[in-house]
Amino acid sequence: MKCVPFLALTIFANPAFAQAPPCDGTYELFSGKITTDVMPGNTLPDAERIARAFNNREGLAGQVIRKPQSEGLHEVKVSQCGRQFVLSQNDKNMLFLQSATDETLYVAQDIGTQKAELTFRVYGHASMIGRMAGEVQGFSFDYPAAMEPRALAMPDMEGCQGENLSDSDSDMTKSAAAQGLAMALADQGKTAAQGYTLSDYVMTSAKDSGRESSWLHLGETGRILPVKPGEDSLERVCALGETGLLNPPRVRLNFKQREVDGEIYVFAQVIDIETGIIREQRETVAASTSATDRAEAMSAAMAQLDTPVGAPSGGYSQ
Repeated sequence: MKCVPFLALTIFANPAFAQAPPCDGTYELFSGKITTDVMPGNTLPDAERIARAFNNREGLAGQVIRKPQSEGLHEVKVSQCGRQFVLSQNDKNMLFLQSATDETLYVAQDIGTQKAELTFRVYGHASMIGRMAGEVQGFSFDYPAAMEPRALAMPDMEGCQGENLSDSDSDMTKSAAAQGLAMALADQGKTAAQGYTLSDYVMTSAKDSGRESSWLHLGETGRILPVKPGEDSLERVCALGETGLLNPPRVRLNFKQREVDGEIYVFAQVIDIETGIIREQRETVAASTSATDRAEAMSAAMAQLDTPVGAPSGGYSQ
């Protein structure tokens, strides 16, 4: 297997959505364009010029780095109740362990250098994106990559039920921020997909400072994705059945809320999940801290957005 550099992109994704682990099976690995920067203190001749050549594909230096391309088919085998998987090609293997703080993130254990980190983030059991970033000879580098499924199977999870479940956020759905966002969706005329309620699409968090956030994930076509797909989603996705693959989250529609003198200031942000870039932001003020007033403010902010927000879905690509 080629040791293609790739490391997880900076993504504002809720770990509960991805529902790791990935499926077993065959994936095609794609590597992308390098980004190279000169590290402080680099004394190599023409270091900045070489970095520009790498990034812009100029001359011989630019030819060294290939254009985005397929790195061939690789096999993924999941084990340890989803805590690890092995990526293999021919007779070469690479072990990835699940992050202790983020169940969607898997970190390669040995890539032949201590000055780089290789990780993949799992989306909807069946797709992974990542990159490798590090430094060599005074240059920092960053290679994005992706793994797309070709033939999938349900991993052996016998005896694992309940091991990775957590109820630490179970009461968050009762918060005023979460209730307000669910009510705002209703104000916008949104209707939950069969088997779901509007609250099943809402994620939320709170800080000691009194600042609260609630957010939605939007898929490729702008449809609102549920926090957790159906209970049998792993079997259905890995079997590539009639429902198709899960719709990966592309946009985070975030509502920051902060109380000031009895009023709630609401900031609606549209965040690109892959890059972390805030595409647009709108601001409104709620008359009180109640869920009803929060809902009115969030609905008003949502209506001002240029980004289209589609109907709630069951989480599957249509």
